[in-house]
Amino acid sequence: MGKSPNYFRTMSGLPVQKFLLELAKEPLSESAAAKALADAPGALKDLLALGLIRKEEGRYHLNFALFTVSDQKRIRETVRPHAESLARALDARKGELLGALAAYDVPGVDRRDLAFIVLGCMSLDWDGLVVTSEQGYRAATRPRPDGNYVPHAEESSSLSLRGLYWGSQTSDENGLWLTNFGDYACKRLTPPSEFTDPMLRIMMALREGSASLDDLGRSKGLDRSAVATLMPILQAYGWVGEEAGRFRLRIPVLSRRDEPMVNNVRAIGRQVMSAWLKQHYSQLQRELGDLSYSRSGVRFQEGFTMIWHYLFGMTNERLVATGLFADPYDTDRAFKGFLTVVYNWDIHH
Repeated sequence: MGKSPNYFRTMSGLPVQKFLLELAKEPLSESAAAKALADAPGALKDLLALGLIRKEEGRYHLNFALFTVSDQKRIRETVRPHAESLARALDARKGELLGALAAYDVPGVDRRDLAFIVLGCMSLDWDGLVVTSEQGYRAATRPRPDGNYVPHAEESSSLSLRGLYWGSQTSDENGLWLTNFGDYACKRLTPPSEFTDPMLRIMMALREGSASLDDLGRSKGLDRSAVATLMPILQAYGWVGEEAGRFRLRIPVLSRRDEPMVNNVRAIGRQVMSAWLKQHYSQLQRELGDLSYSRSGVRFQEGFTMIWHYLFGMTNERLVATGLFADPYDTDRAFKGFLTVVYNWDIHH
Protein backbone atom coordinates (compact mmCIF):
# COMPACT_ATOMS: atom_id res chain seq x y z
CA MET A 1 0.00 0.00 0.00
CA GLY A 2 3.00 2.34 0.46
CA LYS A 3 3.66 4.91 3.14
CA SER A 4 0.89 7.14 4.41
CA PRO A 5 0.19 9.91 3.75
CA ASN A 6 1.20 9.49 0.13
CA TYR A 7 1.70 12.35 -2.30
CA PHE A 8 0.08 10.76 -5.33
CA ARG A 9 -2.91 9.36 -3.46
CA THR A 10 -3.50 12.68 -1.71
CA MET A 11 -3.16 14.71 -4.92
CA SER A 12 -5.42 12.42 -6.97
CA GLY A 13 -8.66 13.70 -5.45
CA LEU A 14 -10.53 16.37 -7.40
CA PRO A 15 -11.54 18.32 -4.25
CA VAL A 16 -7.87 18.49 -3.25
CA GLN A 17 -6.84 19.73 -6.68
CA LYS A 18 -9.52 22.43 -6.67
CA PHE A 19 -8.52 23.44 -3.14
CA LEU A 20 -4.86 23.82 -4.11
CA LEU A 21 -5.74 25.89 -7.16
CA GLU A 22 -7.73 28.19 -4.87
CA LEU A 23 -4.71 28.48 -2.58
CA ALA A 24 -2.61 29.42 -5.61
CA LYS A 25 -4.78 32.55 -5.86
CA GLU A 26 -4.78 33.49 -2.18
CA PRO A 27 -4.63 31.99 1.34
CA LEU A 28 -7.87 30.54 2.71
CA SER A 29 -9.41 30.69 6.17
CA GLU A 30 -10.05 27.59 8.25
CA SER A 31 -13.75 27.68 7.45
CA ALA A 32 -13.13 28.10 3.70
CA ALA A 33 -10.63 25.22 3.72
CA ALA A 34 -13.05 22.96 5.62
CA LYS A 35 -15.79 23.74 3.12
CA ALA A 36 -13.52 23.13 0.10
CA LEU A 37 -12.41 19.75 1.46
CA ALA A 38 -15.75 18.60 2.88
CA ASP A 39 -15.81 15.68 0.41
CA ALA A 40 -12.21 14.67 1.14
CA PRO A 41 -12.02 13.53 4.78
CA GLY A 42 -8.50 13.62 6.18
CA ALA A 43 -7.09 15.49 3.17
CA LEU A 44 -6.28 18.63 5.15
CA LYS A 45 -4.26 16.66 7.68
CA ASP A 46 -2.41 14.80 4.91
CA LEU A 47 -1.63 17.97 2.98
CA LEU A 48 -0.15 19.51 6.12
CA ALA A 49 1.86 16.37 6.91
CA LEU A 50 3.25 16.24 3.38
CA GLY A 51 4.23 19.91 3.55
CA LEU A 52 2.08 20.81 0.55
CA ILE A 53 0.27 23.48 2.56
CA ARG A 54 1.09 25.38 5.74
CA LYS A 55 -0.97 27.21 8.33
CA GLU A 56 -0.10 30.72 9.44
CA GLU A 57 -2.23 32.99 11.63
CA GLY A 58 -5.35 30.93 11.08
CA ARG A 59 -5.05 30.75 7.27
CA TYR A 60 -3.80 28.04 4.94
CA HIS A 61 -1.13 28.82 2.34
CA LEU A 62 0.22 26.95 -0.66
CA ASN A 63 3.58 25.47 0.34
CA PHE A 64 4.99 23.86 -2.82
CA ALA A 65 5.52 24.64 -6.48
CA LEU A 66 2.11 24.48 -8.14
CA PHE A 67 2.04 25.92 -11.65
CA THR A 68 -1.32 27.22 -12.81
CA VAL A 69 -2.02 27.71 -16.50
CA SER A 70 -1.24 31.40 -16.00
CA ASP A 71 2.07 30.45 -14.41
CA GLN A 72 2.93 28.19 -17.34
CA LYS A 73 2.22 30.97 -19.82
CA ARG A 74 4.28 33.38 -17.73
CA ILE A 75 7.23 30.97 -17.64
CA ARG A 76 7.13 30.41 -21.39
CA GLU A 77 7.06 34.13 -22.06
CA THR A 78 9.84 34.91 -19.58
CA VAL A 79 12.13 31.98 -20.27
CA ARG A 80 12.27 32.18 -24.06
CA PRO A 81 14.79 35.05 -24.33
CA HIS A 82 16.88 33.36 -21.63
CA ALA A 83 16.81 30.11 -23.62
CA GLU A 84 17.99 32.00 -26.68
CA SER A 85 20.82 33.42 -24.57
CA LEU A 86 21.86 29.96 -23.36
CA ALA A 87 21.67 28.64 -26.95
CA ARG A 88 23.98 31.46 -28.07
CA ALA A 89 26.42 30.59 -25.29
CA LEU A 90 26.50 26.98 -26.48
CA ASP A 91 26.71 28.02 -30.13
CA ALA A 92 29.78 30.10 -29.23
CA ARG A 93 31.49 26.79 -28.38
CA LYS A 94 30.27 25.17 -31.61
CA GLY A 95 33.78 24.57 -32.96
CA GLU A 96 34.81 22.70 -29.82
CA LEU A 97 31.56 20.75 -29.74
CA LEU A 98 31.86 19.67 -33.37
CA GLY A 99 35.51 18.79 -32.79
CA ALA A 100 34.55 16.53 -29.89
CA LEU A 101 31.66 14.95 -31.82
CA ALA A 102 34.00 14.26 -34.77
CA ALA A 103 35.56 11.44 -32.75
CA TYR A 104 32.42 9.40 -33.44
CA ASP A 105 33.41 7.29 -36.44
CA VAL A 106 30.19 5.57 -37.60
CA PRO A 107 29.32 6.32 -41.24
CA GLY A 108 25.64 6.95 -41.86
CA VAL A 109 24.87 8.46 -38.44
CA ASP A 110 24.08 12.16 -38.63
CA ARG A 111 26.32 14.13 -36.26
CA ARG A 112 23.37 16.41 -35.60
CA ASP A 113 21.49 13.41 -34.20
CA LEU A 114 24.48 12.70 -32.00
CA ALA A 115 24.64 16.32 -30.83
CA PHE A 116 20.91 16.28 -29.98
CA ILE A 117 21.42 13.20 -27.81
CA VAL A 118 24.75 13.94 -26.12
CA LEU A 119 24.42 17.70 -25.63
CA GLY A 120 20.64 18.12 -25.61
CA CYS A 121 19.75 15.10 -23.48
CA MET A 122 22.80 13.91 -21.55
CA SER A 123 24.23 17.36 -20.88
CA LEU A 124 21.40 19.92 -20.71
CA ASP A 125 18.86 17.50 -19.23
CA TRP A 126 20.74 14.95 -17.12
CA ASP A 127 23.81 17.00 -16.21
CA GLY A 128 21.75 20.18 -15.99
CA LEU A 129 19.71 18.73 -13.16
CA VAL A 130 22.91 17.83 -11.33
CA VAL A 131 24.55 21.23 -11.92
CA THR A 132 21.49 23.20 -10.81
CA SER A 133 21.17 21.09 -7.66
CA GLU A 134 24.87 21.02 -6.73
CA GLN A 135 25.22 24.76 -7.19
CA GLY A 136 22.16 25.58 -5.11
CA TYR A 137 19.87 26.84 -7.87
CA ARG A 138 17.37 23.99 -7.56
CA ALA A 139 15.95 22.16 -4.57
CA ALA A 140 16.11 18.44 -5.32
CA THR A 141 15.25 16.59 -2.12
CA ARG A 142 13.56 17.09 1.22
CA PRO A 143 12.43 14.47 3.78
CA ARG A 144 8.68 13.83 3.74
CA PRO A 145 6.52 11.06 5.22
CA ASP A 146 6.57 9.09 1.95
CA GLY A 147 10.15 9.73 0.79
CA ASN A 148 12.76 12.36 -0.03
CA TYR A 149 11.65 14.62 -2.85
CA VAL A 150 10.60 18.14 -3.80
CA PRO A 151 7.11 18.02 -5.33
CA HIS A 152 5.66 20.09 -8.10
CA ALA A 153 2.36 19.99 -9.95
CA GLU A 154 0.87 21.62 -13.04
CA GLU A 155 -2.68 22.58 -13.83
CA SER A 156 -3.87 20.76 -16.95
CA SER A 157 -3.80 22.95 -20.03
CA SER A 158 -4.06 22.86 -23.80
CA LEU A 159 -0.66 24.55 -24.23
CA SER A 160 1.36 22.81 -26.91
CA LEU A 161 4.45 20.85 -25.87
CA ARG A 162 5.70 20.46 -29.44
CA GLY A 163 9.34 21.48 -29.77
CA LEU A 164 9.98 21.56 -26.03
CA TYR A 165 12.69 18.91 -26.11
CA TRP A 166 12.97 18.12 -22.42
CA GLY A 167 11.94 14.50 -21.83
CA SER A 168 13.94 11.27 -21.79
CA GLN A 169 12.60 7.74 -21.39
CA THR A 170 15.14 5.03 -20.63
CA SER A 171 15.03 1.24 -20.32
CA ASP A 172 17.74 -1.23 -19.36
CA GLU A 173 17.94 -4.69 -20.91
CA ASN A 174 20.70 -6.85 -19.42
CA GLY A 175 23.23 -4.02 -19.38
CA LEU A 176 22.16 -2.54 -22.72
CA TRP A 177 20.37 0.77 -22.55
CA LEU A 178 17.79 2.44 -24.77
CA THR A 179 16.86 6.11 -24.41
CA ASN A 180 14.30 8.12 -26.34
CA PHE A 181 14.63 11.89 -25.99
CA GLY A 182 12.30 14.53 -27.33
CA ASP A 183 9.11 16.43 -26.57
CA TYR A 184 5.89 15.19 -25.03
CA ALA A 185 3.69 16.15 -27.95
CA CYS A 186 4.72 12.95 -29.74
CA LYS A 187 4.00 9.27 -29.19
CA ARG A 188 7.20 7.50 -28.17
CA LEU A 189 8.32 4.31 -29.89
CA THR A 190 8.39 1.35 -27.49
CA PRO A 191 9.69 -1.92 -29.00
CA PRO A 192 7.91 -5.12 -27.94
CA SER A 193 9.53 -6.28 -24.71
CA GLU A 194 10.33 -9.76 -26.04
CA PHE A 195 12.31 -8.24 -28.91
CA THR A 196 14.12 -5.45 -27.07
CA ASP A 197 17.15 -7.43 -25.87
CA PRO A 198 18.02 -9.04 -29.24
CA MET A 199 17.34 -5.75 -31.04
CA LEU A 200 19.78 -3.90 -28.80
CA ARG A 201 22.39 -6.64 -29.22
CA ILE A 202 22.10 -6.29 -33.00
CA MET A 203 22.54 -2.52 -32.69
CA MET A 204 25.64 -2.89 -30.51
CA ALA A 205 27.12 -5.38 -32.99
CA LEU A 206 26.62 -2.88 -35.82
CA ARG A 207 28.47 -0.24 -33.79
CA GLU A 208 31.65 -2.06 -34.87
CA GLY A 209 30.82 -1.64 -38.56
CA SER A 210 28.43 -2.66 -41.31
CA ALA A 211 27.60 -6.35 -41.49
CA SER A 212 25.61 -8.91 -43.43
CA LEU A 213 23.20 -11.36 -41.85
CA ASP A 214 25.92 -14.01 -42.05
CA ASP A 215 28.42 -11.68 -40.38
CA LEU A 216 26.05 -10.98 -37.53
CA GLY A 217 25.34 -14.65 -37.04
CA ARG A 218 28.90 -15.91 -37.41
CA SER A 219 31.16 -13.30 -35.83
CA LYS A 220 28.82 -11.59 -33.39
CA GLY A 221 27.26 -14.70 -31.89
CA LEU A 222 23.71 -13.73 -32.80
CA ASP A 223 21.08 -16.14 -34.00
CA ARG A 224 20.88 -15.63 -37.77
CA SER A 225 17.20 -16.48 -38.07
CA ALA A 226 16.33 -14.12 -35.22
CA VAL A 227 18.40 -11.37 -36.85
CA ALA A 228 16.67 -11.96 -40.18
CA THR A 229 13.29 -11.67 -38.46
CA LEU A 230 14.15 -8.50 -36.57
CA MET A 231 16.05 -6.64 -39.26
CA PRO A 232 12.93 -5.46 -41.16
CA ILE A 233 11.60 -4.08 -37.88
CA LEU A 234 14.84 -2.21 -37.22
CA GLN A 235 14.70 -0.80 -40.74
CA ALA A 236 11.06 0.25 -40.30
CA TYR A 237 12.02 2.02 -37.07
CA GLY A 238 14.73 3.88 -38.98
CA TRP A 239 17.45 2.46 -36.75
CA VAL A 240 19.22 0.51 -39.51
CA GLY A 241 19.80 0.98 -43.23
CA GLU A 242 20.72 -1.63 -45.85
CA GLU A 243 22.80 -1.52 -49.00
CA ALA A 244 23.81 -4.51 -51.12
CA GLY A 245 22.99 -6.95 -48.35
CA ARG A 246 24.96 -5.11 -45.68
CA PHE A 247 23.36 -3.35 -42.74
CA ARG A 248 24.60 -0.21 -41.01
CA LEU A 249 23.48 2.08 -38.23
CA ARG A 250 21.31 5.11 -38.83
CA ILE A 251 20.97 6.23 -35.20
CA PRO A 252 23.64 6.87 -32.54
CA VAL A 253 24.88 3.74 -30.80
CA LEU A 254 27.54 4.27 -28.15
CA SER A 255 30.07 1.78 -26.85
CA ARG A 256 32.81 2.25 -24.28
CA ARG A 257 35.09 3.48 -27.02
CA ASP A 258 32.81 6.51 -27.29
CA GLU A 259 33.07 7.41 -23.61
CA PRO A 260 35.83 10.04 -24.09
CA MET A 261 33.76 11.76 -26.80
CA VAL A 262 30.65 11.76 -24.60
CA ASN A 263 32.61 13.08 -21.62
CA ASN A 264 34.21 15.86 -23.68
CA VAL A 265 30.85 17.11 -24.99
CA ARG A 266 29.26 16.92 -21.55
CA ALA A 267 32.19 18.79 -20.00
CA ILE A 268 31.65 21.68 -22.42
CA GLY A 269 27.95 21.64 -21.62
CA ARG A 270 28.63 21.78 -17.87
CA GLN A 271 31.05 24.68 -18.29
CA VAL A 272 28.56 26.68 -20.34
CA MET A 273 25.63 25.95 -18.01
CA SER A 274 27.62 26.84 -14.89
CA ALA A 275 28.83 30.14 -16.32
CA TRP A 276 25.41 31.01 -17.75
CA LEU A 277 23.55 30.27 -14.49
CA LYS A 278 26.02 32.32 -12.49
CA GLN A 279 25.35 35.29 -14.75
CA HIS A 280 21.59 34.97 -15.36
CA TYR A 281 19.94 33.10 -12.48
CA SER A 282 19.27 36.15 -10.30
CA GLN A 283 17.61 38.00 -13.17
CA LEU A 284 15.44 34.98 -13.97
CA GLN A 285 14.45 34.74 -10.31
CA ARG A 286 13.43 38.40 -10.24
CA GLU A 287 11.45 38.16 -13.46
CA LEU A 288 9.50 35.13 -12.21
CA GLY A 289 8.85 36.48 -8.74
CA ASP A 290 5.13 36.75 -9.51
CA LEU A 291 4.50 33.01 -9.95
CA SER A 292 1.81 31.52 -7.70
CA TYR A 293 4.21 29.60 -5.50
CA SER A 294 6.55 32.59 -5.16
CA ARG A 295 3.66 34.83 -4.08
CA SER A 296 2.78 32.16 -1.52
CA GLY A 297 6.18 32.49 0.12
CA VAL A 298 7.78 29.33 -1.31
CA ARG A 299 11.47 29.60 -2.21
CA PHE A 300 12.22 30.02 -5.92
CA GLN A 301 14.52 26.96 -5.80
CA GLU A 302 11.53 24.75 -4.91
CA GLY A 303 10.07 25.25 -8.37
CA PHE A 304 13.22 25.51 -10.43
CA THR A 305 13.07 21.90 -11.63
CA MET A 306 10.11 22.79 -13.85
CA ILE A 307 11.53 26.18 -14.82
CA TRP A 308 14.82 24.52 -15.82
CA HIS A 309 12.92 22.08 -18.02
CA TYR A 310 11.31 24.96 -19.88
CA LEU A 311 14.68 26.67 -20.13
CA PHE A 312 16.70 23.79 -21.55
CA GLY A 313 13.74 22.50 -23.58
CA MET A 314 13.49 25.84 -25.37
CA THR A 315 17.29 25.96 -25.67
CA ASN A 316 17.19 22.62 -27.45
CA GLU A 317 14.41 23.90 -29.70
CA ARG A 318 16.61 26.85 -30.60
CA LEU A 319 19.63 24.64 -31.32
CA VAL A 320 17.47 22.62 -33.70
CA ALA A 321 16.61 25.87 -35.49
CA THR A 322 20.28 26.88 -35.76
CA GLY A 323 21.21 23.49 -37.25
CA LEU A 324 23.51 22.28 -34.48
CA PHE A 325 20.89 19.66 -33.64
CA ALA A 326 18.86 17.45 -35.95
CA ASP A 327 15.16 18.18 -36.28
CA PRO A 328 13.06 15.40 -34.71
CA TYR A 329 10.21 16.47 -37.00
CA ASP A 330 12.11 16.13 -40.29
CA THR A 331 9.78 14.84 -42.99
CA ASP A 332 11.88 11.73 -43.64
CA ARG A 333 11.57 10.44 -40.07
CA ALA A 334 9.20 7.53 -39.61
CA PHE A 335 8.65 8.48 -35.96
CA LYS A 336 8.64 12.17 -35.10
CA GLY A 337 9.26 14.28 -32.03
CA PHE A 338 12.09 12.28 -30.49
CA LEU A 339 15.43 10.63 -31.27
CA THR A 340 16.82 7.33 -30.02
CA VAL A 341 20.20 6.22 -28.72
CA VAL A 342 21.50 2.78 -27.69
CA TYR A 343 24.51 2.31 -25.38
CA ASN A 344 26.21 -0.33 -23.24
CA TRP A 345 27.27 1.37 -20.03
CA ASP A 346 25.59 3.41 -17.30
CA ILE A 347 26.12 6.70 -19.03
CA HIS A 348 23.72 8.65 -16.82
CA HIS A 349 26.22 9.84 -14.18
